[in-house]
Amino acid sequence: MATTHYQVLIIGGGTAGIMTAAQLKRKKKDLTIGLVEPSKDHWYQPAWTL
Repeated sequence: MATTHYQVLIIGGGTAGIMTAAQLKRKKKDLTIGLVEPSKDHWYQPAWTL
C-alpha cells in the first residue's frame, strides 16, 4: 500500500524539487518526503535551467 501521509510534500520533480528533497533528507534522515511530478519520464539535462 502506498504511503498517504508525509511530513513534507514537494510539488515538482525537476532539479529544484529533487535537490530540496535530497538536502532535507541529508539534514534529517527519518523525514518522510512525498514528491508530486505529473510527468511519467524525466530526462536528466545537466545545467539545463542555469
